[in-house]
Amino acid sequence: MTDKKNHQRLYLGLDLSTHQLKGVIIDEHLNTIAEEAIHFNDKSLLVNYVQSHGSAIDNHCITTPVLVFLEALDVLFQKLRDQKKFDFADIIGISGCAQQHGSIDWKNKIG
Repeated sequence: MTDKKNHQRLYLGLDLSTHQLKGVIIDEHLNTIAEEAIHFNDKSLLVNYVQSHGSAIDNHCITTPVLVFLEALDVLFQKLRDQKKFDFADIIGISGCAQQHGSIDWKNKIG
């Protein structure tokens, strides 16, 4: 990030997979400005939810708490911000994709 007010037109791509969340910032010419990946089994990053690759196995059912994804998103944004390579205000578009081996069921209560 610079002190000059040269605003860039940036785009954020998010890729949520079974084992990680990856974020990439590109400019309008498709140049990579910044990228970061948060692995769900990284004990130093996801202190509240670290399990085997972010998942829990119970009764032959593999689950991942949705809060793992949300905490990973918070950590990802902080790590991208810490790089100081861009201003989040310059992001004009966000895209995302997800590859999970199964389905995701959202609940408003834990338990």
